Amino acid sequence: MWASTGLRAGNLRYLFMIVVAFGGLFGAACAKNQCEAGAGKCVEGKVQEITCGLNGQGTMARTYSDGDWGPWGGCEDPDQCTTGAVLNQACGANDSGSRSRTCVAGQWGPFGDCQGADACTVGARESRSCGAEGAGEQSRICVNGVWAVWGECGDLVSGCTNSEAINYDANATLDDGSCVVCEVRSLPFIESFEGELDPCLLTFVLGDGFVLSADGAAGTSVAMMHSDGQGPQDDGLILPAVDLGDAVNPELRFWEMNAFSQYYSYHGVMISTDDGESWSELEELDTPLNQWAEQRISLLAYAGETVRVAFSYKGTNADLWFIDEVVLLDADSCEGMVCDNPPGPRCEGDAVVTSVAQGTCQSGACVYAPSTQACGEGETCEAGTCLGSADVPGCTDPVAENYNPDATVDDGSCGACAAQALPFRESFEESLSSCFDMNFEGDGFFITWDGAEGTESSLVHFWGAGPQFDLFILPPLSLVGATDPELRFFQKNEDNGYYVYHAAAASTDGGDSWFELVELSASVPEWEEVKVSLIDYVGEEVLIGFYYAGESADLWYIDEIEVWDTQGQRAPGPSTTCTDDASWGDLFGDGCDAYTQSPAWCDEAGWYVEEGERDATDACCVCGGGT
Repeated sequence: MWASTGLRAGNLRYLFMIVVAFGGLFGAACAKNQCEAGAGKCVEGKVQEITCGLNGQGTMARTYSDGDWGPWGGCEDPDQCTTGAVLNQACGANDSGSRSRTCVAGQWGPFGDCQGADACTVGARESRSCGAEGAGEQSRICVNGVWAVWGECGDLVSGCTNSEAINYDANATLDDGSCVVCEVRSLPFIESFEGELDPCLLTFVLGDGFVLSADGAAGTSVAMMHSDGQGPQDDGLILPAVDLGDAVNPELRFWEMNAFSQYYSYHGVMISTDDGESWSELEELDTPLNQWAEQRISLLAYAGETVRVAFSYKGTNADLWFIDEVVLLDADSCEGMVCDNPPGPRCEGDAVVTSVAQGTCQSGACVYAPSTQACGEGETCEAGTCLGSADVPGCTDPVAENYNPDATVDDGSCGACAAQALPFRESFEESLSSCFDMNFEGDGFFITWDGAEGTESSLVHFWGAGPQFDLFILPPLSLVGATDPELRFFQKNEDNGYYVYHAAAASTDGGDSWFELVELSASVPEWEEVKVSLIDYVGEEVLIGFYYAGESADLWYIDEIEVWDTQGQRAPGPSTTCTDDASWGDLFGDGCDAYTQSPAWCDEAGWYVEEGERDATDACCVCGGGT
């Protein structure tokens, strides 16, 4: 058996002796509690070392402690590699070549030369001068690691070769240093168009475009202008991108002016949040301005965004538009605010709280310092006033519309016009209450003689001296609870060949905005009744107005204005001007008192009498008849 392994019995015995000796060398005889006294092999703190590493040039050690050997430490090997080993590495263009180095005495030698590499990197391009005096250029490209043949000799094209620049030239083969890369600006951004123009101020031109013009705003020397142009114009003046960052109240400010505004077509301010890929209108600027005026547009909706702002001009043979002193800034929300309208007194328990007359602005809101005054013994606070047990708050001014004869303490409400419930009627036979109003830029409306339906007085607007834009406004009316409210009135005009515009209008926001109810006829020489449905305003509080526009135009008369619910009661006319015919009755025996209770019958009065007989529109005041 041993012969089959190539080992003899004698050799095995020799191997056994080596193993025993080796075991003694590594301390097998020095196992814990097995050391012989005085042997010197297992002394406390004794260190034992052996060779290790790539080429057996390193060492590692262990220490005997507390009757046993500790673990072997790490191998401290000075060699980098196994002697004789070879390392190969790719090299050259496209990593197509190879080079190698050999380990000598445990250290790597230097790499040899790169063998078998390509001549060039695939896709690389190189150029060289060519042609007369080297003024041209030719190039070649690397294909599969080999340079292709040189191309034709062509002229150099100078320009901006940076694709990020606003003046990038895709045809340029030689960068001439002209590239302009526009950085995003921060607030405040200011453009006055003075001196050299910002190269990042862009234009979009399908017409003649914007140009510099003399005489800027606020005494400056120049402004930007768009002329009327030759042919269709659709041009934009685009500001550089601006980061609104953490602005609390970002705002655009600029000055504008126009000329020949009668030919206006379109001016607008646009904004983009995607670097001009798409635009939204901030505001159309259609106000005629023959002198410089500052405009301010809030950008609060775009806080935190990076935006571009543009001025857009459109038209054909239109007006002239001037722009100057453009600023984007984080505006002071209190700028220009005057805090001189403190709130009225109020109650806190049985104390009156008043406010100082002059407040301060904080974050765009007026703040008024309060002052508290306790009511006296036995008094209570009501509506901001200390009252005794017998005091009655209210309006104590007998001239005021809301005068309260029972009031003993004025509560500051005098002159307040509460919305009146239907029915409402005004015949202009007596002085108007303070709740009627008039907004006028001309001579206004007046009460005159010659009323409708035999009355003595009516409202009139004369020709006027100069332009007339006047609005006569009824007291506020409540249509809450109405089913089918209706406006009725009588009108006529004189000199109607000069008519420009008459209309009835309605407002639901206290007169801030008005909507035309009906434009009235231009030729009405005799009194005619006009009926206008107000069903669209059911449930609202409304103002009804009569609007006159013109210059040296016609005379317009209005009378017997009535607002009522056609399913309810009508207001009686002036008691001195109309009397029902008490002897009259219709086919069903109903007289004028029945029609007064059911005024909707008036619209079908002719159905309830024999043909040719008098009906309620002739006999009854409520239907426009009577005597």
